[in-house]
Amino acid sequence: MYPFMLGYDVLIYVVDVTLPTAFDSIESDLNRLNITRVENSYPKNLVKYLIGNKVDLCSEQTKIMNKTLATLYAETFGMRYVEMNSTQTSPAYLESIARDFYETAKSTVNY
Repeated sequence: MYPFMLGYDVLIYVVDVTLPTAFDSIESDLNRLNITRVENSYPKNLVKYLIGNKVDLCSEQTKIMNKTLATLYAETFGMRYVEMNSTQTSPAYLESIARDFYETAKSTVNY
């Protein structure tokens, strides 16, 4: 779990799924974040991402099943799913991911 602040308006929660067990903590993490957010006056807007690195997570034979599982978890918890591979580190690709983070955060707080 990697929660971090973006200015004062948005709390971004990112899950880097490199092991299948990473899915196990999503529900409890989100529950903790929701409680913490209220107790510590965190912003009301929470942007949630599930990042999957398919090279580390699975083989080519099980890739479709794991992508389906990751997408299902993301939808269940109101998260956006982004799939990255270790070969997808070009500046243009990373910039597109960063832009997606920014646009999602911006639309969440209704700027």
